[in-house]
Amino acid sequence: MKFTAALATLLLTVSSVSIDPRNYQQQHVDGKKSFENVKNLFPALVPANAKLADAYFASGTQNYVCDSTTKAYKFAGPVANLFKNGKLLGTHYNDLLAGPPHWQFTKDSSLFIGAKAGGVASPLGNTLAVDWLLLNRTNPVAKGKFGKTKFIIRADTQGGVKPSAACVDGEKFNVPYTTSYLFLE
Repeated sequence: MKFTAALATLLLTVSSVSIDPRNYQQQHVDGKKSFENVKNLFPALVPANAKLADAYFASGTQNYVCDSTTKAYKFAGPVANLFKNGKLLGTHYNDLLAGPPHWQFTKDSSLFIGAKAGGVASPLGNTLAVDWLLLNRTNPVAKGKFGKTKFIIRADTQGGVKPSAACVDGEKFNVPYTTSYLFLE
């Protein structure tokens, strides 16, 4: 009886704790601090003369699909929302199955399309966190919020790592992840 009451109290306490992306973003995405951390930890990820233009908290999934030949999951692209000060301001996705990554600002539809230029394992000691990346712009510079962005750094990652278990052909697996995206000019 005492065990049941203690377990119920513990479950009630745990279930009352939730992570609101707006609160997480406000507490954990300090663009200047994240940019300084990246410069100090991994200077090779920061292009010469690049300046921080903006930073966004992203929450979504890294998506995988089973390869029929290897029976292992392969990357199929991300789907994530971009938040700033608790407001949903954009999206991050791949155009087609593992095509180039896109970041799109909702208000003016400006678009950044990137290609991986570098990456390092997450320094947080978390083997379940996807790598930190540097992405170069591949589409023409344009007008709008993301129009002048030359580079994006993915940092402060949590989650998103592909499953290591064998899979069935065509099976899909979406792994939740969060990150900071640093937009550089």
